[in-house]
Amino acid sequence: MRREYRFPALLIFLTCATTALGWQGGEGWTFDASKHLDATRAHVMSFGTKIALSHDVTRVAVKLDGVPGEAGELAGFDPGELESLGLDGWHLLPLPPGEQTTRGVIDAVGSLSIAGGVRMASPVFIDSLGGPLVPTDRILMQFNEDPGLPEVNELLDELGALPVERQAWSLLPGSYKVTSRSRNGFDVLAQANALAERRDVRFAEPDMLFTGRGDGVPDDPGFINCWGLHNTGQFDGAVPDMDMDSLESWEIETGDPDVLVLIIDTGTQQDHPDINQNPGMDFTGEAGGGGPVNECDNHGTPVSGCVSAIMNNGIGTLGSAPGVTTISARCFISNIPCNGGWSANYSWTADAIDWAFGLGARVSNNSNNYGGTSAAIEASYEASRNAGMVHFGSAGNNSSPSLSYPSSLDTVNSVAALAWDGDLASFSNWGEGLAFSAPGNNVYSTDRTGSDGYNGDDYVFVNGTSFASPYAAGVAAQVISVDPGLSAFEVEAILQESCVDLGDPGYDTDFGWGFVNAQAALASMFEPGACCLGTDCSIELQTDCEDSGGSFIGEGTDCGSDPCGPTSGCLGDISGDDHVGVDDLLAIIGAWGSGDADADLNADGIVGVDDLLIVIGNWGPCPDACTEGFNCGDDADLFTCGGDGCYCMELFDGSDACLSVVESTCDAYEPCPDGSCPPGFECVVNSCCPDPVCVPICD
Repeated sequence: MRREYRFPALLIFLTCATTALGWQGGEGWTFDASKHLDATRAHVMSFGTKIALSHDVTRVAVKLDGVPGEAGELAGFDPGELESLGLDGWHLLPLPPGEQTTRGVIDAVGSLSIAGGVRMASPVFIDSLGGPLVPTDRILMQFNEDPGLPEVNELLDELGALPVERQAWSLLPGSYKVTSRSRNGFDVLAQANALAERRDVRFAEPDMLFTGRGDGVPDDPGFINCWGLHNTGQFDGAVPDMDMDSLESWEIETGDPDVLVLIIDTGTQQDHPDINQNPGMDFTGEAGGGGPVNECDNHGTPVSGCVSAIMNNGIGTLGSAPGVTTISARCFISNIPCNGGWSANYSWTADAIDWAFGLGARVSNNSNNYGGTSAAIEASYEASRNAGMVHFGSAGNNSSPSLSYPSSLDTVNSVAALAWDGDLASFSNWGEGLAFSAPGNNVYSTDRTGSDGYNGDDYVFVNGTSFASPYAAGVAAQVISVDPGLSAFEVEAILQESCVDLGDPGYDTDFGWGFVNAQAALASMFEPGACCLGTDCSIELQTDCEDSGGSFIGEGTDCGSDPCGPTSGCLGDISGDDHVGVDDLLAIIGAWGSGDADADLNADGIVGVDDLLIVIGNWGPCPDACTEGFNCGDDADLFTCGGDGCYCMELFDGSDACLSVVESTCDAYEPCPDGSCPPGFECVVNSCCPDPVCVPICD
């Protein structure tokens, strides 16, 4: 049948103009679609940068009012050719071979947009994964400064959009979800570009329908053995202790249930018996309550289990932070039949971050590879990180030197997958911007229970950076559990500095900062207390702590030689006058570039910037010392017991007995019967502890 196309609705806007709006610097603004979009070479704007879109000339997209069979002939098209996108009435409609051109797409969208039974028609662009990228009738935007609803709605009315009633996201002041009056996707593109080009607008973009996939692949079920948490060499080729030292870290902190970790995925089974979680939220409009909705929504449950699978409940597996609480945000609708892919809108991810931040979430994980990029998503990640939320994402499973989106954002910690021998997993991506590496091969985690899920066994072995990322996110949650006052940047710094270096010394693009190590990360937060364990003095433990307010005290020999600090002065006090000041700064400058041992404060062999920063960071009087001239530092307390001794001790408030405090302190550090310890630790013998233990090396 020959199709007769009507003139595209886009041209309606060619003569549309508005009056000047004073709140844009008094400069007149006119909307002319032809100035903002060439439909044959379409583009979007992202923070002022033009990004070209690639037409898929083989098909267009339509959103129907009802089921396909009730849509009539769709302006000459056969409804039987419709392919569901699984999203709120959206379908793909193929064009005949002779009309698969850009002009054919423009004409088809124009004709379909005014056809009966069609709510909207749009062009289809090709996303970075080769999937469809479709403009919907909604625009996501943020003003640099919010002009207020009256002015915003005046602009939107003249643009051809519906008024808004409220801001979109609390994290992004001046943000709005704008609904176009047009039923033509080209119109929405032109409107979004027109807004994005204004000087008073930070970003504006269509709320694209896009596709993606989880960065994980299920493996056969087998014997429960979480090598990534505690590697005993239980698998052929596995290297003992090539793990995150999670077992050792749990002696310090398993995770505070008040620390919330957001899981952005296809939904987590809400009643799973082996996952610590609070009720989730469904942002797709399918009312799933944060849980799976269709038979292919399987990916999110094992991801959540990698963080908060429950410890000591007699069943299944456990997560890297088994005491924290996850909250599930269902942001994707899985493809049917199950192929690991899904469809979504940009706004759903931004909605999830805003929702979780409002609940007080401190960590997020997104183990997915997006086919499109979004200014609204990028702005949401940035704003929440600046406000204290730490973000993690999977690096991707393409065995390529590029990171998947959104883990490629500077505000998201991208995590690569390691095999149980410490090598990069064969499927894992790597590259510039990679933050960390974590176990991602043969990870044993939670599955949907009963006949649902990957294998019907309630638990499953899985592979992928999808599972390395939540393992790392769990360690960040442990760190925050110890000190909730840390900023996102401070949490990231602790993880970076405590990693086990696997590649070139320092940061590299193969492993990032290295293999995430939970025990080292937590131990580094108690370094002054750890130094106390490095002494060789004899300490007689007291079990009555009434006089110490629950803190450790002891009696015994003089600990003036304790490596927690010098016997006089303090770090940065080169002149030895118990004060870090101008004389010490001049000493650094005078020795600049040399190997002067007195001025080389960080002992790296050369006097330079790091030594200068130490002086500046310790500027002022040295802390008071005890009668033996001992300085404990900022994070420890000094105790003198009947004048018999001087000790640097870490405070443990609320303890019932000094003895239990010391035992828990010893248990916090990994034993070293053979004398070997991870990098940054030393094996010490101390009468406080029954066995030699690995403690952080004291400066």
